[in-house]
Amino acid sequence: MIEAVTFKLTKDGLRIVLDDNLDFASIRRLLKKKLEESKDFFQGARLKTVIQGRDLEKHEFDELCKIINEETGFYEIEEEVTTFDWKQNIAEGKTKFYRGTMRSGSLIDYKGNVVVMGDVNPGAEIIATGNIVVMGVIKGTVHAGAKGNRNAIVSASGIYPTQLRIADLITVSPNEKEVEKLSGFETAYIKENHIYIE
Repeated sequence: MIEAVTFKLTKDGLRIVLDDNLDFASIRRLLKKKLEESKDFFQGARLKTVIQGRDLEKHEFDELCKIINEETGFYEIEEEVTTFDWKQNIAEGKTKFYRGTMRSGSLIDYKGNVVVMGDVNPGAEIIATGNIVVMGVIKGTVHAGAKGNRNAIVSASGIYPTQLRIADLITVSPNEKEVEKLSGFETAYIKENHIYIE
């Protein structure tokens, strides 16, 4: 069984690994309990602390920082955020696979990456906190990086969405002339505060 809260000491400091499947209230309670139990171990220490394992809202991160600071006195705390060049390395993580074409009215809302082995038709929608990869054509609505991850991508053999969103940026389907210019497998990503499709 995977522990909900795990401490890992490294040469760089302390890593606190959080289970991504447990609700935040339970994580907060278990972190506080584990820190209280380890108080003697951390007494007098000054360790850089990194929180990893799950996507945290700002208020959640702030709450955990407050608990860590109160229990240990550590103040240098950061959240591990994966940064990457999508052309070189796509961030890995939990992935949901959907086999077949998503028809109008279909919805996938997933905390992680989504891979669809077919098309996404108009009226279908995908929301993912990670990347979205469609082996067919996107004509519905897709939202990658739904919790604010601007490194997320949307990739498909054709991207002509009703609406495409990455993090907080939104675009709609290109016009007919732009569609004619696009061919082959396409990837949408954020660069310089705009969504580009290559």
